[in-house]
Amino acid sequence: MESIDVKKFKEMTLRLAEEIQNNKAYLCELDAAIGDGDHGISMAKGFKEAEKRLRDINEEDLEKISDVYKLVGMALLDKIGGATGPIFSTIFLSAAKVAGDKKEADLKLFADMFTTAVEDVCKRGKSKAGEKTLIDALDPAAKALSKSAQEGLPLEKGLKNAYKEALEGVEDTKEMSPGQGKSRYLKDRAIGHQDAGATSISLMFKAMKEYLV
Repeated sequence: MESIDVKKFKEMTLRLAEEIQNNKAYLCELDAAIGDGDHGISMAKGFKEAEKRLRDINEEDLEKISDVYKLVGMALLDKIGGATGPIFSTIFLSAAKVAGDKKEADLKLFADMFTTAVEDVCKRGKSKAGEKTLIDALDPAAKALSKSAQEGLPLEKGLKNAYKEALEGVEDTKEMSPGQGKSRYLKDRAIGHQDAGATSISLMFKAMKEYLV
């Protein structure tokens, strides 16, 4: 498969929203070990709203790839409090900006969208890879998309590679001492626990990959 149109892109994004909601308890369990324990609740709340807005909107009002991600980004910003809402909304709003007027998403566009998302999240959160955050899954996933696009791989293979790298990034967070968020106060006591935000990223790519199977 070379690309997907706006309708399929919307369906893929709905699958993503459902995946996050289905893992609410799991994400809370992960977060409870080194955080407030509410990451899953916040994420499920935000993506439930995103799903609602996607299902309620008229098809003719979703003309471009960017329309889908703008809607998701604003839903997350409106419904998720603390630092989580602005950070996760940045992923989608940055990607929407890159998508521009495109009506189809190929592997190169996915790569460009998520590469920019990484850059913007790092700027917004004043963070970088290696600090036990969502970036540790998002950055390797974006790099896998770019490498796959350069190699001319089909879309489904590129997203499969991105998911694989995101999972490895999640695994890597277990050995990291946090440099951001409330968990940073735990320092080395957080080692051995995977980051909930990075896990959310891996779930997003899992859903996108599975949609194309």
